[in-house]
Amino acid sequence: MESPPTPVEHCCTHCGGTAVTRDAWVEWDVAQQAWVISALFDFAFCHHCHRQTQLVERAVSTLG
Repeated sequence: MESPPTPVEHCCTHCGGTAVTRDAWVEWDVAQQAWVISALFDFAFCHHCHRQTQLVERAVSTLG
C-alpha cells in the first residue's frame, strides 16, 4: 500500500507568507455545470507583504 503524498503549501519568496494568489482564467463548463480553470498565469501576489512575488512550494508541517 502506498502512503499518501506529502501535503504542500505555496509561499512568498520575500516573506514566507502563505496568503498568496495567482492570476487565472476560468470558463464555464456546461457539462460539469461549474467554472473550471482554463489558464493559470505566472503572476503571483503576496497579501502579507503586499507585493508581486514568486511562489515557492514547501511541505506542510502541520495541517490545521
